[in-house]
Amino acid sequence: MNYSTYISKQSRKPTGIFGRFVMSFFFEMGNVELNTLVYKALSVEKNDHALEIGFGPGALIKKIAERLDNGIIEGIDLSKSMVATAQKKNRKHINNGKVQIHLGDFDAVVFEDNCLFCQYPSLVFKTLPNNFFTPIFPSRLNIKKMAAR
Repeated sequence: MNYSTYISKQSRKPTGIFGRFVMSFFFEMGNVELNTLVYKALSVEKNDHALEIGFGPGALIKKIAERLDNGIIEGIDLSKSMVATAQKKNRKHINNGKVQIHLGDFDAVVFEDNCLFCQYPSLVFKTLPNNFFTPIFPSRLNIKKMAAR
């Protein structure tokens, strides 16, 4: 496998020591502007229940959690490395019930009936094959408890 193929695969689903430390650093530094844009666009209220898909090292989750009083921010990511990094970064908010981190594929998530929904449009970047990114603008994102199939 050549270098660019390896980096592409790590970008989609970081694994191992390289994924946990190197890719999380790249995501943390490389997504500062995007995370700031999304944070401002969401206008999260203190009691909202929100979901981030593909949260990487968890920087945006942490920023949103700091704004919440009784709300919850959940995240789902394919990568065990990113889950571990995000859990460490958000330990305080996980312990006080503001953050829930899930390992899994959003496309395989089962949503319970009677879901809560976000009161604001959200911006989600979904990784497509060949590492293209596409913005998805749902008007409401139904969430409550998630479980991978």
